[in-house]
Amino acid sequence: MARTRKRAKRSKKWIARALAGHPRGFLHKKLGVPVGERIPEGLLKKAERAGGLLAKEAHLAETLTRISRRRRGKRRRARAS
Repeated sequence: MARTRKRAKRSKKWIARALAGHPRGFLHKKLGVPVGERIPEGLLKKAERAGGLLAKEAHLAETLTRISRRRRGKRRRARAS
């Protein structure tokens, strides 16, 4: 008999909850990168290793970057077909 685990219902608005309470450009200001410019990957990695709130923010930024890259790839493939 296979065991099954009930999954907790996941919220579809986890990104909005993760960003709530943080002003726009928060990570840019902490890293000293002007708002509107891209944060270099090396700087993000360094911030992740720093620990604390800065590391959490940097990790979230990297996750959101990966999500947006995936979505862009899916759109491009859909247009090509």
